Amino acid sequence: MATYSKIKLSGSTSGRPILVDTVTLTSGTVTAASVASSTATYTVSNTFTAGEIVTISGIVSSTNTTGALNAGYNISNFPIASASSTQFTVASVPSTVTGTWTSGGVATANPGTMTTIHTSDNNATTIDEVWLYATNTSLAPVTLTLFYGGTATGSSTSAPSYISIPPQSGLTLVIPGLILTGTATPSSTTIYASASVASVITISGYVNRIV
Repeated sequence: MATYSKIKLSGSTSGRPILVDTVTLTSGTVTAASVASSTATYTVSNTFTAGEIVTISGIVSSTNTTGALNAGYNISNFPIASASSTQFTVASVPSTVTGTWTSGGVATANPGTMTTIHTSDNNATTIDEVWLYATNTSLAPVTLTLFYGGTATGSSTSAPSYISIPPQSGLTLVIPGLILTGTATPSSTTIYASASVASVITISGYVNRIV
């Protein structure tokens, strides 16, 4: 029979709210792009490294003449497969990444480590029902980014959640009891966060764990 318990967020110390840090992104201008065998190569003067999560926007190509987001060579939140000072590659890109690069493009990568909020049990049969609330102590709105089940440098398998937290607000619900589980390998799954401004967003909440 399943057992139920209420536990604190694993990223919290003694149950206290978790202070969310900011992550500084790096970027470079795209001067060429091509694709072969589902691997896209972007020519960019950069400081990227393999494993960082990259988003490319603004590229105009023969199959994306308007430079629309998430079309043609423009992709979001994919891991960099390899990188040099002048080029980087992204593997297993969508089939929509086709055509000939025409002009433009900016590649933005996340080289930092996000704030750990909660890590699931490493048992595939354990279910964590997660409730998170954000507090903003600053005088202006702050964007909170949550990678639900992602990695410390972003997620390549699911889009992040971007949430505007109102100024001087408390306990804004940001994750309403969503389910987090491990996998059969076994492997735990983690929620990470970053904020557009450092040291003004705190995360509090609890987990209903069913084993």
